[in-house]
Amino acid sequence: MEWNLTEKAGKYTIAFRLAQYPVSMLIRAFDIYVYAFLLLSGVLTAYNMSREMKRKGYVDFKRRYLARFIRLTPALISLVVFYAYIWEHLGNGPMWNKVVKRNADLCKMSMWRNMLYVQNFYPVEEMCATHTHQLAVDMQLSLVAPLLVYLLFVSQGWGILLLVTLQVIPIALRYNVNIKNNLSLLFYNGITLNQSYLTGNMTYTLPSHQATPYMFGIGLGYFLHKNNNKIHIPKYLVYGGWLAAAYLIYLSFFSMSEVVSSEYQYDAVKMSLYYALSPVALLCKV
Repeated sequence: MEWNLTEKAGKYTIAFRLAQYPVSMLIRAFDIYVYAFLLLSGVLTAYNMSREMKRKGYVDFKRRYLARFIRLTPALISLVVFYAYIWEHLGNGPMWNKVVKRNADLCKMSMWRNMLYVQNFYPVEEMCATHTHQLAVDMQLSLVAPLLVYLLFVSQGWGILLLVTLQVIPIALRYNVNIKNNLSLLFYNGITLNQSYLTGNMTYTLPSHQATPYMFGIGLGYFLHKNNNKIHIPKYLVYGGWLAAAYLIYLSFFSMSEVVSSEYQYDAVKMSLYYALSPVALLCKV
C-alpha cells in the first residue's frame, strides 16, 4: 500500500514538473489541433464540391448534407449514450460523482442537442461531452460551403473577396471579445474554472469566431481543384517553404510559452493577440 501511494505521488510530481516546461504547450495550446481539423474539413469539402460543380454545374446540397449527417451521427449517438448510461457505472472515486456522474446527468437531459449539432449554442458547463462541440462548429460552417464554392465558380473575384472577409472578421471578433473580457484559451497558474467557461461560451465554441481556418480551407480546396497537377514549385522554394512552415508551427505552439511559469502574470493584450493570430500562423504554414 505504501509503495502504491509513493508510486502515485511520484507520477503526480513528474506531471507537475513537466507542466512547467515549454513542451507542455503541446497540450495547453489545444486550440491549434481544432484549427487544423477545421482547415482540413474546409479543404475536403470545397475540393469535393468543386468536382461536383464542374461535373454537374451545381452542388446537390440536400444530398451532401444528408450524407454527412448519416455518416457522423451514429458514432456521435454511440458516444453520448455511453456518456449518459454506461460510463458512470465503470468506476468510482472521490471526484467520480462530481465529474463523471454530473456529465452523465447532463447527457441524459441534453443529448438531443448533440444529435442536432446545436450543443455549442448552450453554455459549456451544461454541455454533454463538451469536446463534441467541434463537430457542431464544423457542421454549421459546412452549411455555407456550397454557397461559397458556387460563388467562386460564378465570380471568382467576388468569391475570393468574400472568403477573405470571412477570415478577417473572426480575427477581429476573437481579439475584441478576448481583450474586453480577459479571456484565455491557454491554461496558466491562477486561471479559474469560471474564466475557462467564459472563454468557451463567449468565443471558443462559436462558429463565427472559429471560421478563419475553415474559410481558408474552402479557398485552398477550390484552388487545389482548379490547379490540379498544374503547379510546379522549384526545389529551393519547397525546402524554404518547409523551413518557414516549421517556424510558423513553432510560433503557433510556443510563442506564449511564458504561461508555463508559476509566476506568470496575465497580459490581456498579448493573450488576445495570440488567440486572434495563432490560427493565421497555422494557415500561413499551409
